[in-house]
Amino acid sequence: MDAFSYLSVLISIILGLAVTQVLQGFRGLMLARSRVRAYWPSIAWAVLLLLFDVQAWWAMYDLRFYRDWNFL
Repeated sequence: MDAFSYLSVLISIILGLAVTQVLQGFRGLMLARSRVRAYWPSIAWAVLLLLFDVQAWWAMYDLRFYRDWNFL
């Protein structure tokens, strides 16, 4: 395994946990929709975070040809 494989797995796990947290927030909002009023900037921010996560994962895939990985 090369350095990209190790780094991509780590980043994928972290981004997967971030997506899970945002989707759990949406689930909680949907389950409590009769008691809680949704605030649209919070919904927009959560959707934007999901887009950022997908974009970061896709940008990480583009770095697969980079060979000079180091700790810094």
